[in-house]
Amino acid sequence: MQARNSWTASSCWTRGGLFSRCRSVDEVLAHVTESWQHDKAHIQGKLPSSDLVFALQLVAKRYRAEPSELRAPHNDSRWVDLVAAVKDRTTELKPQSLAVVVWSLAAVPTPESSFNEFLRFAVSAAKDLHPRDLGRLAWACGHAANQGSISMVSAGQCVELVADAATIVFDGSQNVPCMGPTDLCQIAWALARVLCCKTSLLDSISRGAMSQLPQFDSRHVSNLVWSFARLVHHHEPLFAGVETICVSRLKSFGPQGLANTAWAYATVSHPAPRLMDGISLHVRANICQLSVQHMANTFWACAKLFGSQGKDVVLLDVLGENIRFRMPELRPEQLGAVAWACASVGAEWHDPAKLGDRSCKRSGGYRNGDLLRALESTVFRRMSEISPRVLSNILWSLATLSWSEPEAEGGFSDLLADAAATRGGDLGAKELAMTTWAMATLRTLNPVRELFSQYVDHG
Repeated sequence: MQARNSWTASSCWTRGGLFSRCRSVDEVLAHVTESWQHDKAHIQGKLPSSDLVFALQLVAKRYRAEPSELRAPHNDSRWVDLVAAVKDRTTELKPQSLAVVVWSLAAVPTPESSFNEFLRFAVSAAKDLHPRDLGRLAWACGHAANQGSISMVSAGQCVELVADAATIVFDGSQNVPCMGPTDLCQIAWALARVLCCKTSLLDSISRGAMSQLPQFDSRHVSNLVWSFARLVHHHEPLFAGVETICVSRLKSFGPQGLANTAWAYATVSHPAPRLMDGISLHVRANICQLSVQHMANTFWACAKLFGSQGKDVVLLDVLGENIRFRMPELRPEQLGAVAWACASVGAEWHDPAKLGDRSCKRSGGYRNGDLLRALESTVFRRMSEISPRVLSNILWSLATLSWSEPEAEGGFSDLLADAAATRGGDLGAKELAMTTWAMATLRTLNPVRELFSQYVDHG
């Protein structure tokens, strides 16, 4: 017992010892605090800083694997003590260790001041980092911005510095070790998160990814194409290669991976018939596992990719029916996406047996009456939350579908047109023109004059 209480670096703190075999966050922190109960300053001073960093990383890994284990780590005195111990030894840390610390503090909610101090040191040493640590640092910046630990502006500045270092790696000596799938995806994801489009770096990431695609798992490929799509960087060979990988591994994709992959291909308008056919089968068989947000994104992607090809009405029916019952859970922009999707699929989607005697004069669309009425009802109740741009999009969609039911919600089209006209000053010229056209098509004539005057004012 005495030997365990002394806790020397040669015993439980070594990577191969008892410490590294801890199965939970609580067990890791218990071992840390046990060693400090008698003489914290002495023990901290004796332990190598690399062991403290390893402890920090292990807690973060355990926490990410099972977040419920550590409800409020920033209030846990054991975690605070561990962070403080590492902070006291900052000057001893090598660049690689700094990157590990920043990653750990991003993975586990940590006070902003502590995170920012370590981040400043790590980013300043980015040019000296091992290539694989650049991905870790980039991810930490993006994730910290997601969590609100740093501002999006600060995150963008840090990611740019990391991206510059990564560019040097790709352009430099061939003796530099290649980045693996996780590192490549982390850098791409961070660039996408802060909307920093470094074209040459993205092309280098594409080449690096294509040479390793067989080693990419479902999460890697989903995150990679999502990142490229968010940056509107369509690298056709990469998307073609990823499609082949996805088709053979669809069963390993989770709901978010499927939705993100479909969204990515639709966003860059990359035809992927084999992929979409596979996603269709997988979604229909596992619809209960999808959140309504995943359903809405997949619904939009189907409309964008299939266009007027007239494929898979069954998938739209399955998605539409499930979205209808959970419409209030959608974010405002997703309401607009569902409306746009209904309006934008081609005429072959039309099923007279289900849609009655109404026929769309334009694209045909997916005129599912129950879905559209649920959309109207939700938009009506959340009108104040919806931006003018989304209102314009919904109004255009209804007009494209020639969908107008005066009795619904007290004349929904009129109410929507009134709201769009009242807030038309916040619309761009193109959106004003679309909205004016939609009002005229739906014969909601009263707001047209007001909106048209705003259109003229915009030149």
